[in-house]
Parts: sequence; structure tokens; C-alpha cells
Amino acid sequence: TALATGGYMKNEGFGVPEAMPVTQPSISISHDGNNIVIEWEGVLQSATDPRGPWQDVADDSKSPMILAPEDQLPIQFGRSVAY
Repeated sequence: TALATGGYMKNEGFGVPEAMPVTQPSISISHDGNNIVIEWEGVLQSATDPRGPWQDVADDSKSPMILAPEDQLPIQFGRSVAY
């Protein structure tokens, strides 16, 4: 049960879920020979214009992503956002 005390709720008898940790988004882009290597935390997004619209590409379970020359698009913007 929850008891109101002084304007606050007191938790008694049931669990309160803990807050999920938030992944701080980050992105790193480097070269490995002719390949482009993208590593990120969070959700990788891409767009053809920096104002968007942005499309989800992959979550960080797919990091790193290695793009061979034939996979590379002429102009792409990338960013990482929190889940």
C-alpha cells in the first residue's frame, strides 16, 4: 500500500522499478584503408540533409559498421541518439 505523508507517497509493501540506465549517444567515424568505419552508442541515424528527416539505421548492437567503397553513398549525414 502507499500512504500519503506530508504531500509525499510512502511506498510500503510493493516494489518500485529502478530507473533504466540511459545510454549517452556517441559516434565515431574513421578510415581503415578504403573502408569507412562507424562506431556508436545509442541508435545510429542517417539523413541526406542535416535538417532531416532522420531514419534509424541500427542500434548499437550492430556497432561497428564497416562500409566498403561500393556501400558508400555520395552524401550522408549521421548522428547517434539515445534509445
